[in-house]
Amino acid sequence: PMCEAAAAGRDLALSPGQTAPLILGVTVLTSMGAADLAWNPGGTDEDVRNLTVHLARSAKNWKLDGVVCSGREVSVIRQACGADFRLLTPGIRLPDADAGDQTRVCTPAQAARDGSDYLVVGRPITRAADPVKAARMYLEATG
Repeated sequence: PMCEAAAAGRDLALSPGQTAPLILGVTVLTSMGAADLAWNPGGTDEDVRNLTVHLARSAKNWKLDGVVCSGREVSVIRQACGADFRLLTPGIRLPDADAGDQTRVCTPAQAARDGSDYLVVGRPITRAADPVKAARMYLEATG
């Protein structure tokens, strides 16, 4: 498939001593919930979790380095795909923060504790009155 070709192409293009860029797949967007699964109108959070794990396992089988996934699925993907599989987690919010357009959010502490390798915090920092202060709050909240 295309994903295996991307990984093979990346490896062929590297010069000796270069660090390879990561190739990540995308699972279920954090702005989507069970109601957004058109093929399963009565879907549940468990259906979303099962689909996300299926997509992560597929990405691993296709030789990708990891996936973008909600913090809600980090622990089950970590368990299914192992410690060397990279997890990038968007939809990170402080406990009292507005979720905005995100449906499946997670706190920095929970995502870090469950095994996320990289946290993505966008609008809560870029739209803050004091972005530097907001960034520090998120760093401190990772635990």
